Amino acid sequence: MKWCCESFQNSFNNKNNRGFAYIIEKLTSDDELYFFIQFRAVEEGKQQELKSNTPVSIEGKECIWFCPNCGKNLKKFYKKSMKEMVAQNE
Repeated sequence: MKWCCESFQNSFNNKNNRGFAYIIEKLTSDDELYFFIQFRAVEEGKQQELKSNTPVSIEGKECIWFCPNCGKNLKKFYKKSMKEMVAQNE
């Protein structure tokens, strides 16, 4: 697969790890694929180890249209690779 930039590739492969990752998912409202930037405070499966009396966001994600690193339009650049990326992202 051809990546828009090395930074996107590295972050795409970081799903479910602590920190930031780029992911691709379908929204429940339609059948289209979307790119997201995801952050995790702790690795997936370790949420129970985080103890706090204050509400803490363990995970969050926001839809993105352009690569935050190189500026490429993600849907245009990955048009032919999106299904392969979904399989890799699972």
